[in-house]
Amino acid sequence: MADCVIHLNSGLWLTNRHVVRSFSWILSILSKMMRRALARRPLFPPAAALLKTRPQRTFAFAAQVSPLQHVRIPQGTGQEGSSSRGAFQNVALAAVGAAAAAVGLATGLEDCTHAEKKSDQDHVFMNWSATHECHPRSFYVPESVEEVERLLQEYHGKRQKLRCMGAGVSPNGLGFSGKAVEKDENEAMMTLALLDKIVKVEKDKLQVTVETGMIVGELLDKLRTYGMTMQNVASIRDQQVGGICQAGCHGSGAGIPPIDDQIVEMEIVTPAKGKMTLSATQNPEIFAMAKCGLGALGVVTKVTLQCVPMHRLAEKTTVMTLDEIRPNHNRWLVEYQHLRYMWIPYTDSVVVVQCRRLEDDERIDEKRFPPVKHSDAIRLEAPRKLYLELTKGKPAPDYLDWSFTKLRDKLLELNPLDKEHVIRVNEAEKQFWLLSEGYRVAYSDDIIGFDCGGQQLVEEVSFPCTGTLDLDFMEKLLKRIDDEDIPAHSPIEQRWTARSASAMSPASAANPHQIFSWVGVILYLPTAEEKARRAITDRFMEFYAMYRDFMEPYGATEHWAKIEWSPDAADRQKMRDRLKRRFPVEKFKEARDEVDPHHILSNHIVDEMCA
Repeated sequence: MADCVIHLNSGLWLTNRHVVRSFSWILSILSKMMRRALARRPLFPPAAALLKTRPQRTFAFAAQVSPLQHVRIPQGTGQEGSSSRGAFQNVALAAVGAAAAAVGLATGLEDCTHAEKKSDQDHVFMNWSATHECHPRSFYVPESVEEVERLLQEYHGKRQKLRCMGAGVSPNGLGFSGKAVEKDENEAMMTLALLDKIVKVEKDKLQVTVETGMIVGELLDKLRTYGMTMQNVASIRDQQVGGICQAGCHGSGAGIPPIDDQIVEMEIVTPAKGKMTLSATQNPEIFAMAKCGLGALGVVTKVTLQCVPMHRLAEKTTVMTLDEIRPNHNRWLVEYQHLRYMWIPYTDSVVVVQCRRLEDDERIDEKRFPPVKHSDAIRLEAPRKLYLELTKGKPAPDYLDWSFTKLRDKLLELNPLDKEHVIRVNEAEKQFWLLSEGYRVAYSDDIIGFDCGGQQLVEEVSFPCTGTLDLDFMEKLLKRIDDEDIPAHSPIEQRWTARSASAMSPASAANPHQIFSWVGVILYLPTAEEKARRAITDRFMEFYAMYRDFMEPYGATEHWAKIEWSPDAADRQKMRDRLKRRFPVEKFKEARDEVDPHHILSNHIVDEMCA
C-alpha cells in the first residue's frame, strides 16, 4: 500500500480546491479527537481519503507521535469529499485512527525513515500562505511535559535539530525546521497541540496559567466564563499561545504592550538544564530573553498571562485623509484603547479604526453609535462593477457570494503586478470603505482583529515614534512606493503598541513610556499557478529590499515572524549588523549556549542571526 498523502500546510489543499484556512484548526480538532482516541485505545480502520495537492507539494503523514509511537497512514479507499470540511474530517479521523492503532505496535523513538526510505520531498510542511516549506524526517506530538523532556534529552544527546512549531501561520515559517543546507542532519519537529489546557485561573489577580499548545481563540472563549480576557490579540486568533508569545506578536493600542510582555511567569524545557521556571524573580535574565525567545531558548510548555476584565468596545470606522488625521493623531493614541490605520496606496484615503472602551453601565443605542448604514450589496457595488468589467461580463457563478476580501483577491488575480490595474483595485477598495463607515459595539475579543484576506507575502517593521514621526514615515513610504512603481496592494496596515520589557521584542525599550509604531506592507498571492506566484514573490523581494533601505533611518526592525533573510551574503551581513545594533544578540547567544549548547532548538532564522 502506498502512503496517503496529506498536505499539512495551514491551507490543506483539497481535491475540490476549497481551502481549510487554518492549520491551527487542524491541530485543534486533531488534538481533541486524538486525546479521546488514545484514552479509549480503539483500533480504527487504517483508511483515509487520498487528497490531491498542487503538483510536487505533498506531505506524507509518516510521523512520530510520542510516547514511543510510530505513525503511518496507509492509503485507503475513501472517496474525494464534496466539501472542504467533510474532506478535512476524513483526514483528521484517519490521522487519529492511525495514531490510535499504532499504540503498542511501535517502540522506541525511531526515525520514521527506518520504516520506509523516502526522499525529503515526500515530507513537506508548508505555512499558511504556502510561501515556506520544510522537510523534517520526524514529527512528534507529545502528550506531557515529561515526554517533551525525554525528546529533548534524546536529540540533545544526538546533537540533532528538534524544532517546536506552533500553528504554522508565521509568514516566514519561523516555527519550521528541516534538513539543513549542505548538511546530512536528521532534523525533526514537534507540536504541543495536545498540551492545550488551562492549568489555573486566578480571578483576584486576573491571571491565567495555560499550556502553550492551546489556540488563542479557544483561550479567549474559555476566559469569558471567568469574566476575563486577554489585554490584546493579533489580527487573527489561530495561533498557539506559545507561538504568539515567542514570535513577539502584538495587537494595537499605544498603552498595551506586545503579548510577550504580558507573560508573568513561564515554564520552559531546555536541552541542557531540563525544566525551568522563569519570572521576574526566578531566573530573571533568561526570563527577559525567553519571553520573546524565538523558540530557541527552550520549549515553552506553560505561561501565566496577565489578563484584564472582560469589557465592551465601541469601534468606529471612518475614511480620512492624512491632512485630517495629523492634527488629531497624538490625541487619538491616548484617547482610544485601540487604534489602527489602513492606508490605501495610490489614493488619498486612510481607513481609521478607533476603539473606545465602554463602561459597564454605559448606555448603548444606535443614536450614540450609529451602525454601518449600507447593505453588503451596496458596499460591494464598486468592486463588483470592476470585476464584471474586467471579466467582460462573464463572472464566476458564485461571485455574488464572495466576501470583500475574496473579491479583492479575485480582482488582483487578473493582473497582480500591473501598477495601473492595482490602482483600480485599490480605488474600488476605497469606495467599499467609504460605504462601510459606522460603529459596532461588542465584547473586545469580538472586535479586535480583522479579516487579513487570502494568502500573502507581508513584511512588518516596528520603530519608536515621537511627535508625528509615524505619520511622516507613512507619507514618505507611500511616495517611495509610487516613485519606484511598486504595485502595492492594500492595505498598508499601521498599528501601535507600548514598549516591551522583553529583550528580544521588536518593541523593546528601557523607557517605559516609549510608543512603537508597526507598519506592514503586503502583496497578495491570489493564485495557485506556480509561475504567477513566483513572479509575485520575486517582485515582493524587491519591495522588501526597498523597505529595508527605507526603514533604516527610522531605527526600525522587522517583526520576527516576517523577517526574510536575503540570499545575498552582503545583504545578510547588513541585516545581522542592524539586528546586533538593535538587540542584545551577544547576550542572547550566551543564554542559548547555556540552555541549548548544541543549538538543537534553533532553525536557520535564528542560526543566521547568531552567525
